[in-house]
Amino acid sequence: MASYPIYWCQHPDRQAPNQLASTVAAMHCRRGLFRWLSLIALISGCASTDPGVIASSTRTVKAPTEGVIRVDPNVRIVTLVNGLTVYLRNNDRPGNSVEMRLVINAGSGQQDQDQAGAAHFLEHMMFNGTRQFPENDMIATLRGFGMQFGADVNAYTSYDETVYSLSVPTDAPGNVGTGLDILHEWLSEATLDPAQVTSEKGVVLDEWRQRDQSLDGRSEKALESDLLDGSEYEGRQPIGDDTAINAMTPDLLRRFYDTWYRPDNAAVIVVGDIDIDDIEAEIRAQFGALSPRGESPVRADPQLAATNQPVVTVVLDPDATTGAVDIALPTLQPQPDSIDGLRAGELTALAFNMIAQRLDDDILRGDADFTSAGSRDEGPVRRLDAPSVSVVAEPAKLAGAIDALTLEFERARRFGFDAGELDRALRSFRGALQAEVDGSDTVQDADYADRYVGHFLAGTPIPSAGTSFQIYDQMYSDITTEEVRLALNDLLTWSAPHVLVLAPDSMTDPPTKEMVLARLGALPSIDVVARPPTSLATTELMTPPDPVEETDSEALDTDGSFVSPTMLTFANGARVVLNPTDIADNEVYFGATSPGGLSLVADADLAEALTAVSVVSASGVGDLDAVGLDTVLADAAISMQPSIGQTSEDFAGSSTTDDLELLFQLFNLYLDEPRFEQTALDSTIKSLRQYVDQPNSDPDLAGYIAYSEARYGSEPRYQVIPTADDLAALDLATIERVWRGRFGNASDWVLAISGDFDIDQATDLARRYVGTLAGTNTTEQFKDFQQAAPRTIVTKDVKAGTGDKGSLTLVWNESAVVDSTTTEVAAGVLTSILNIRLTDHIREELGASYSPSASVSVEFAPDQLIQTYMNVTGDPEKIPQTSAIVIADVAALRANGPTAAEFDAALAEVGKSYQLFDNQTIGNLLLEAALSPQAIDRFGIRFTTLSALTTTTLKVFINQVLPLDRYIEIRTVPS
Repeated sequence: MASYPIYWCQHPDRQAPNQLASTVAAMHCRRGLFRWLSLIALISGCASTDPGVIASSTRTVKAPTEGVIRVDPNVRIVTLVNGLTVYLRNNDRPGNSVEMRLVINAGSGQQDQDQAGAAHFLEHMMFNGTRQFPENDMIATLRGFGMQFGADVNAYTSYDETVYSLSVPTDAPGNVGTGLDILHEWLSEATLDPAQVTSEKGVVLDEWRQRDQSLDGRSEKALESDLLDGSEYEGRQPIGDDTAINAMTPDLLRRFYDTWYRPDNAAVIVVGDIDIDDIEAEIRAQFGALSPRGESPVRADPQLAATNQPVVTVVLDPDATTGAVDIALPTLQPQPDSIDGLRAGELTALAFNMIAQRLDDDILRGDADFTSAGSRDEGPVRRLDAPSVSVVAEPAKLAGAIDALTLEFERARRFGFDAGELDRALRSFRGALQAEVDGSDTVQDADYADRYVGHFLAGTPIPSAGTSFQIYDQMYSDITTEEVRLALNDLLTWSAPHVLVLAPDSMTDPPTKEMVLARLGALPSIDVVARPPTSLATTELMTPPDPVEETDSEALDTDGSFVSPTMLTFANGARVVLNPTDIADNEVYFGATSPGGLSLVADADLAEALTAVSVVSASGVGDLDAVGLDTVLADAAISMQPSIGQTSEDFAGSSTTDDLELLFQLFNLYLDEPRFEQTALDSTIKSLRQYVDQPNSDPDLAGYIAYSEARYGSEPRYQVIPTADDLAALDLATIERVWRGRFGNASDWVLAISGDFDIDQATDLARRYVGTLAGTNTTEQFKDFQQAAPRTIVTKDVKAGTGDKGSLTLVWNESAVVDSTTTEVAAGVLTSILNIRLTDHIREELGASYSPSASVSVEFAPDQLIQTYMNVTGDPEKIPQTSAIVIADVAALRANGPTAAEFDAALAEVGKSYQLFDNQTIGNLLLEAALSPQAIDRFGIRFTTLSALTTTTLKVFINQVLPLDRYIEIRTVPS
């Protein structure tokens, strides 16, 4: 049994408006093979270099010689007489919990012509009434277990499948049985009440608005159309459209339900703290008598269109402020359950990742007309493999970006890749594999459950850890540059490029379909030269300095309840808190903080301070430029992100156990030897210009700006984006001066490392990389530039973006009113109650919003403050009415307090969350404790405080933090 359960699948509430670093994704992120600016949803999401397998370096297993990959013997797979497939596995991570899945092998691709949107709408209806759980009783029941709608109870519908998931705590008898009851009800007992169908139309319509009526949604829809038009999937987008949603009837839903929700087309998956024999017996008794309702259909996957002719789609969008081009090579997926199939997939992934890496390197060197590049596999349906490479560019440079992207494919076709490129890519792939190897004994329940979903639906291999390691280790040892080149050429022979171009509709001379086709046709005849071979002078970040002994070492007082940290203090003033845990094998969290932040930056330097992180992160460190740094870190499973906040400068990082030294080295180099490259500044300016020039093209950004102006006035430290004048005046020398002023003195830095590491080795690393830093042994104090919140109601109407979507944001800012522990606990309980009420009333009763959300947070710097944030999306024409309803709900909550059911459900949810913590939670707590020792005391007595909380106490808290005469309201509607 695991000592500490971990909550992995976190779904954070939508955060309150913040400043530049949190609203404009202009920071470079490291993810092994390449890094890029995530500026547009069409391009966002780093390409996966994860082989998707696990292995153990401590096991000796003979490499398999047969083509078919054997199933892990630790999972039991049985098929009942009625055809239901069952996957069972005992697992102890996180412990005291069970993951359940109901998998239906049907999605929108199986709909009849008159059933548009039915598969997805039916998924919604499963939460709105079954025989045993009428209307919304199911959610109410699960709330009693401490489960949260969205995080612990969820579902999705795709073109090919529908999957339901439950994360059930086992701390009370009967919970697992209730979970199985719900899976059974979903499969066989949906009521599909006409009144509930009518009510749910508003919810599904709002989901359609949020997904389709935005730049991101339109881009994604264009991408899917580019790949699926001409096939039998055309027009079968899972959510349908507003016409189909409004026309939905119980009869349409019932026909899809009776046709496809049948035992011989479904799987039940249970992973966690279970006795496999007992659960199998329960499933046989409960599900074994089920039989199909109606005739058994033959599931025939929709036919895909031929891909032997180039397809070009040009989308001119009113909300686009930048250009993008994506080239995909769609083909049928290789057989996933054989070693040859896995190898074919890896060869393709290597080729596309190396092309993207070349383009990303060009950006980092300042040799590109585009601002970001990356690769991904875009296959929207099960049998379609659609690897692609994408670039983002300023509109004026879009034609050059298209030329550069197409040229790189042609260069790779003719000359392939050099040994240095392949070594860099394979080191990244091996690094991901090794990370899985070392953490294979602490794989989470949800990870196993999701793997079994893939096995049932698509035959994705689920080998044992040792078998998996042997397969991939041998594969990576054998792959050659010639094999990758031939694989790419084969793909170019079998497939034809599908090109999607996105550009602002305001462009006077945008790219055309004919222009792109002409470019593709001319490629074989253009002059192309091979890239110079890549080389790297060093494979190390830095030479380890001699260690400097700490001046003090003390064990922090935690009552031994959950951590046993040791704090080292060095002569330079820096402190390092080390906390080994057994929460997760091969996982380490690294956090660091120093007081000051933007509050100690002069007004004249604030624009540079707000962009410094982006520039430094893209410049490299020490003797390595950005390309060299990426190359050295290619095989490291590591992330390290600096930031400058209002009152502190910080680092947040993570790594495997073996890569912990790299985290220490990066921290050392960012403080001692940062680099400041003009190319990085130029790239940052390009990335920001689109937002500066057209802030109202993005509704979220426009809403954040409106909130910041209402809350903070003209205080420049809370500026969301720079002005055009600020952008034009950005200066590299000033950025360097600001950075060194904030990061150049180790004196008041506190580091916290929590995870799977040896404390003696970590102590040595702290001595070498922290103790040796320059420091004056002085402590800075932040200044308070945070103005008091308006003491009246401030309403701002924002017109931004296009499309039929609206949003309401309400924010309260009030001073803390009770002791800190009670405040934090009450804030958590109130967060749960507000979300319950928003879900039950706004979503379920009124059908006005798809995902209303709330959060109540407690801030301690620069002032002690309680912030309540609520967001409700919906019909833009009804935003004023929605506002009145939400405020009326707040008034009722103030007057009457929560209902007994709301209060009990909130206590259960918060209590469950207190049991589930990870190394990041602990690391951040230890950082806080180093500055405020009572933080650990507050953490340790949360359960006691929660038990003592009453509805009367909470009602007082509600009235203090949710006054009806002072809050900020932002109403965002299309322009």
